[in-house]
Amino acid sequence: MTDLPSFANLLEEYLAHNDRSPIWLAAELDINPETVVGWLSGNEYPENEETINQILEALEITDRLEQDNLRRTGARTAATEISRSHQTNIYGPVYGPVHTGTGDININPLSLTALKEWLDGIFHWSEAPEHMRSSWAGMVVWSMTAVTNRLTPQRWITFMAAVLLWAGAAWLGAPLLQWPLADMQSRFWAAIQYAAASLIIPLIVGSISTADNQPLFTLKTGQERRLLWFLKVTGALVGFNLFYTLFLGLSLGLYYLTLSTLPEAAWWVLLLIPLIFAYIVARRIPADRYKMFNGELRAHDADRLFFAVFLLFGPFLSGFIYFFYWFLAERVTGYVFLLIIMGIALWEQKKQTPEASSDRKTILAIGLILPLAALFLYLFFSQQFSDILLSDPEQQLFTLLAFAYILGPVIVWITLAIRNKPILTLKGVVGLLGITAVLNFILLWDMTIGRWVTLIVLVLWGTVGRKYTRPYLYVHPSFIMMLTGIGVSYYLVAETAVPLWVNFFGFAVLTILLIYWAYQKGDLST
Repeated sequence: MTDLPSFANLLEEYLAHNDRSPIWLAAELDINPETVVGWLSGNEYPENEETINQILEALEITDRLEQDNLRRTGARTAATEISRSHQTNIYGPVYGPVHTGTGDININPLSLTALKEWLDGIFHWSEAPEHMRSSWAGMVVWSMTAVTNRLTPQRWITFMAAVLLWAGAAWLGAPLLQWPLADMQSRFWAAIQYAAASLIIPLIVGSISTADNQPLFTLKTGQERRLLWFLKVTGALVGFNLFYTLFLGLSLGLYYLTLSTLPEAAWWVLLLIPLIFAYIVARRIPADRYKMFNGELRAHDADRLFFAVFLLFGPFLSGFIYFFYWFLAERVTGYVFLLIIMGIALWEQKKQTPEASSDRKTILAIGLILPLAALFLYLFFSQQFSDILLSDPEQQLFTLLAFAYILGPVIVWITLAIRNKPILTLKGVVGLLGITAVLNFILLWDMTIGRWVTLIVLVLWGTVGRKYTRPYLYVHPSFIMMLTGIGVSYYLVAETAVPLWVNFFGFAVLTILLIYWAYQKGDLST
């Protein structure tokens, strides 16, 4: 005798046969659409036989065998749910009356009774026949049977796919977490592997995941199906790369403290977490967007930004670690990261409670004091700069000028972010990067032609293009002047005989003037 299909499978089959959607059935029964989704997922069942009869009537199921199958599966599972809802749950320590009035009894969670109840929920020992309970061997056989009966082919396939994904994520992602990475070839392949994992794993997770409440979505056209895929992959990219970056930070922190990190096997286990969160976010993003837009599956503007950022995030992070390993391997960098976290905390405090500190104090702290502290940590405690203070004064002055090239743009940008907030959109940033890449290619091809083309582009943008680009990309002119000042100062150092102290003094005066200009409130509409 073959087992009946589940209620969820039968209902899905009848809906497809009648070309009806879960939303249509919910409207016919005057119930919440999420209830129908619960039926189709197998997590919920009709409350009573009357509901099943309404389903039969709505779907016009007249065949007696089909009616009996739906009633039998629905009634059987409903009865199971009713029996479970009246069971006594055992948990928690005793405080006050033992009985809570809800059918739950609070006892010590470490008691043997609580452990037995928990195991019984897994192995269903209370349902074992008498002859199985007669020996421990019989109970072992019963326990194995209870577990294997739940392992349907679909669940086996899902389990094996999850194991393969975990193995792939761990194999590709673990090497970059094994600090230190002093060997260049090992570091190169570790960076390549993570760059591949940051793209391949989220793409697979997003492609095979089923979104929460997916039966509610209308997926009749290719565009709608592509939109669902886009939202799931975006969620997987964010979830995987975000949590992998947290583990990379943990690995760096352990390295700065102990000059070593966790064993590779430990990272293999921990890399389950980015994979799990990739799956969770991939499931939730489409459902959240469906609710956000009142029953219509649409993408938010931020989704496209997050997709672009996290699609490039892994390759960019891998390249940064490979090329700037010398910087990250410095233990001083660990203290600098703490200063960066402090600056982020101050910035968030300013955003949430603007009255907590004045604009000047915030600019002074985030734009000047914290960057200066970071620069002096490198200057006095970094192995890379250990010989500078012992060298000639000109070398020291050149180092100070280089630090000014870093400090100037930082404080001007922080000032603008507080007083004259820049306008940065995905379309504007991508357009700027594209134009910059084309100009750099022309400059590499022919320096003379590249300079003329660059000059023409700047003139056209200054005379005509500014009013068209402002809604997408706008930065106060003081920051552009700051970058121009750095270029001019560097040219004077490399190509002229202007004394370094004159160059440094002039750049310092220019920076102060530009900070004052950036601090003045302006009207962006003009």
